[in-house]
Amino acid sequence: MGETFRAFIAVGVPPEIAGALWEEGRAAKGAGGVRWTRPESIHLTLKFLGGIPAEKGGAVIDALGRAVEGIAPFDLEVRGLGAFPNDRAPRVVWAGLIGKLDALMGLRDAVEREVAPLWFPTEERGFSPHLTFGRIKEPRRNEAFSHWLAERREKVFGRFRVGGVLLMESRLSPGGSVYTVVGEAALGAGS
Repeated sequence: MGETFRAFIAVGVPPEIAGALWEEGRAAKGAGGVRWTRPESIHLTLKFLGGIPAEKGGAVIDALGRAVEGIAPFDLEVRGLGAFPNDRAPRVVWAGLIGKLDALMGLRDAVEREVAPLWFPTEERGFSPHLTFGRIKEPRRNEAFSHWLAERREKVFGRFRVGGVLLMESRLSPGGSVYTVVGEAALGAGS
């Protein structure tokens, strides 16, 4: 870490699920122009913090510890593919999440509540849990790609247990962002 670093709070995704998404994307029909996210970079973002002073990292990790107190680990399933803003002119390709979404929303709300006093305002937008695994710089109508997405609307990529949250550093590079774990807090700590 330098004097400041770009940071976000996330839930990690097991390598086998991230790898399955990577392979699915690379085999996509009509996916010209999609930049697929490397498996080691696929994660579930709970909150983007932006640039923060390095000395504030410890306070954020402490806040995450408070946020997860009393929250038991829970399971999510990665199921279905889609795109933002829509399948016809996609900019972001995502995998959906099902399962204990109420627990996930509670975790996200607890994170928001605990980091807000550290000058990270509460997010105004609604939270739409998903795993981003592809980006399209110049969206255009692509029927083959839309059809490919529709065929995978219910495809299951695996289940995983959410056991903690991560404070991540994001470094921009010509090959895409590189993420490093700065700290973590295990769910259920202190309960």
